Amino acid sequence: MIKKIYCKLLEFARAISDWGRFRKLFKGHQGEKFIILISHSGDTGGGAPVVLYELAKSLNKSNNVIFLTHGRGKIIDLCKKQNIGVFETSFLYRKYLKQINANSEKIDFMVINTAVLHFYLSYLEKLKFPGKVIWWIHESNDLVNKYQEYIREYNLKHFRICCVSPLVKASIRDACQIDEDKLSLLPYGIVDKGALPAQNRIEPFIISLIGRIDERKNQIELVQAYKKLPSSLQKKIRLLMVAGSCDEGYLRKLTPLIEGQANIKIIGPVPRDKMQDIYSKSNLIVCTSKNDPLPVVITEAMMYGRLFITSNETGQALIAEKAFADFIYESGDTDELARIIERICTHYNGYNDFYVKERQLYLSDFSISGAVNNLREIVKEMD
Repeated sequence: MIKKIYCKLLEFARAISDWGRFRKLFKGHQGEKFIILISHSGDTGGGAPVVLYELAKSLNKSNNVIFLTHGRGKIIDLCKKQNIGVFETSFLYRKYLKQINANSEKIDFMVINTAVLHFYLSYLEKLKFPGKVIWWIHESNDLVNKYQEYIREYNLKHFRICCVSPLVKASIRDACQIDEDKLSLLPYGIVDKGALPAQNRIEPFIISLIGRIDERKNQIELVQAYKKLPSSLQKKIRLLMVAGSCDEGYLRKLTPLIEGQANIKIIGPVPRDKMQDIYSKSNLIVCTSKNDPLPVVITEAMMYGRLFITSNETGQALIAEKAFADFIYESGDTDELARIIERICTHYNGYNDFYVKERQLYLSDFSISGAVNNLREIVKEMD
């Protein structure tokens, strides 16, 4: 109890201190207009807060980015190291929004990250904020349904809902009855680590599926497809399931399917700074996800220059369907997945065009610079 009270007092003291610093930002400011990015969390474990932080680093060319986080986390320290103005809003968030509203002429635009922060939009609407507001929604179908009563077109002068993928757009259209024409597409970007050298080894042929072992990542589908391959090809393949965590119930269903299969292994967790080694030794990356807005594994495969197969229920599949139709299978169709795997293994050295196209798509749509350019275009359209 004493510890809990101490933590609350510490949170209150931090909030008051941050609020004092924030109020001084606008006094006499004559430089470039501020860009305000608002995160629901300061967590660095991955996901939307990290994506927003990476965007902040790239936008902060003139030290004019303000990063607000509704919750404490390590992102606060990371922002400070990058000379990004960072503040924990917490229970004082209304005061922050009032101050922003009072200084709207000094603000270029604002990005509010995730559907979780719908109450920020409600308060900005109440204030009749005149500036540009982008609501960047990352959530999958189940969470869109959870927040559907709050996802709407807020009565703001310059307002746009941006979705990380066509899957999210479709979910919002269906659950919230918002016309897709009123929704913009803004995939998040990842830092470019460069293409890896080509993997010329074809035996063993390493296929990697990266992600938490659970229903969404759908590892069982790949195992079922593997078992439909000719036995001669199965012997040449090593199937790696790289996971940092698992759903115990799903693991119990998966385990009997891979028992006695020497060529199928579950490994992990693998530290993020070692993940490049997984991509480096992999011949093929497979993503069997179901209803996955924008799985980072496909974006990283494009960045590193690795062959990939994805189900049609990922955000990248809908963006890349014209250029990579032969590498996209219908979720649930293990026969089709097996056929694509067999074709790639058989003609492994015939995909030079694939590598060129995936890097081009990564740079234009899924890199940090691509995300910044796309964001700037959306902001310009809001004039």
